[in-house]
Amino acid sequence: MSRSMHCFLLVFCCAMLFIAGCGTANTNTSSAPKAASGTDAKKPEQASTQEQGKSQDPAVRTITHLLGTTEIKGTPQRIVAIEWSVVEDVLALGVQPVGIADIEGYKKWVKVKHELSPDVKDVGSRVEPSLEQISALKPDLIIATNRVEAFYDKLKAIAPTVVFYPNTEKEPDAYAMMEKNFRIAADALNKKDEGEKVLKEVDTAIAGLGDKVKKAGKADSEFILVQAFSLKKTPTMRIMSDNAMSAKVLIKLGMKNAFKPKGYVPTFEEGGIEPLLAMKKANFFYIVQDDDNIFTNQLKENPVWKNLDFVKENRMYAMGGDTWLFGGPLSAQLIAEKAA
Repeated sequence: MSRSMHCFLLVFCCAMLFIAGCGTANTNTSSAPKAASGTDAKKPEQASTQEQGKSQDPAVRTITHLLGTTEIKGTPQRIVAIEWSVVEDVLALGVQPVGIADIEGYKKWVKVKHELSPDVKDVGSRVEPSLEQISALKPDLIIATNRVEAFYDKLKAIAPTVVFYPNTEKEPDAYAMMEKNFRIAADALNKKDEGEKVLKEVDTAIAGLGDKVKKAGKADSEFILVQAFSLKKTPTMRIMSDNAMSAKVLIKLGMKNAFKPKGYVPTFEEGGIEPLLAMKKANFFYIVQDDDNIFTNQLKENPVWKNLDFVKENRMYAMGGDTWLFGGPLSAQLIAEKAA
């Protein structure tokens, strides 16, 4: 082989080596993002990315609630509800709880379109639930309200626990708070879409009933809404303020609350007949139990009561003892249906 041919081959080989080197460099550059997303287990960048992916796992949800945040994995199957409004929310989302607080009271005061299963266990009172009974049910989610705040640490030691927000002077609208808490429950149960559907159906129903009230010429009419009972044999009434979820429902129907307290009233003001004197021309909506009907018993012959306009003119509207004024969206719709 001639000397010139040797030189040509040497130059050609060097050129090939240079091109190969450039190709390798390009391959390394383009694969760097793959390493960060998990192709190279030894790279420190990958560990960071894995942790980010773990926190964004759709199967693990971080629920923000009154007492902090709670991580919930997957879809809970065994729910304990430590308040009647929570029970209602869970049922509205198509889930039967395994345990609730005060079953007897719930059945007496609350009636919504989804019935409670006869298999549900009682876990004590709504203020002081039985930790032993709750633990025995092996729940994978507990939902409560601020009434059991003192038990929160013990409850979350049993299962992930979410605590609903109360309405406050800063956020006084109990209806808006009811919707907020319902969305929290829906997220915790991995049923956000179902939750939005329920709220939309309730809004549509109330709007339709509002049209009915308007057509009946009752728009802007004044109302009083009370829950009545005996307290140490004394007739007692809880008069709902504008902030109450139940009063908000009647306001959404187009009516006006005749009860105008001087200061901030979170939900209701409790008392006797006297506050009603200034509202005697309003329509009177009431909830009372048949076995404790203060209107047909203690107040029947009371001269002050008998002289109120809504009593004399028969503008008293019973809504049933099992219409719960402090419930969730299903109770809100029921209140609207009965008021309209």
